[in-house]
Amino acid sequence: APANVAVGTSGQVLTSGGAGVAPTFQTAAGGGGKVLQVVSDFSATRVSVSTSTWTDVGLSVSITPSATTSKILLISSPFTLISGATATLGIRITRGSTGLIAFENITERWNHDQGQSISLTYIDSPSTTSSTTYTVQGNRSAGSGTCYFIQDAATTGGSSLIALEIGA
Repeated sequence: APANVAVGTSGQVLTSGGAGVAPTFQTAAGGGGKVLQVVSDFSATRVSVSTSTWTDVGLSVSITPSATTSKILLISSPFTLISGATATLGIRITRGSTGLIAFENITERWNHDQGQSISLTYIDSPSTTSSTTYTVQGNRSAGSGTCYFIQDAATTGGSSLIALEIGA
């Protein structure tokens, strides 16, 4: 039987209440698991680090989550890492000053400008709707010599850091 349906508002969808019940307009259900936004940074600059202090290696992204329940999926493209002399190196992603994922004491000796490639992937729950900055950092974990991160474009094409906001 025909029924009069009240007009909905922008963004609402017509929803069935089942057999014998008139349909109504309702707010569309949330889209958990959907990519809500993407930000990225790219660098083809070689960065040298010769101390055990975590040092920015030239990749950083800022993202403002749309909800406190959102997750941030962080993906780095492969970094080429080279350590000189007896050095071992470390690489990590931070949120502000907080380290999220790190690999330390990586050994890859200088060999005709060839190094080890490593990618980092991490899912963060920042629980905020404020702008949040993620940065890639490197260090010389142990030993002596200089470590190199992100080779020049002629060697590897560079590296990137990508942040994807995933709706809860």
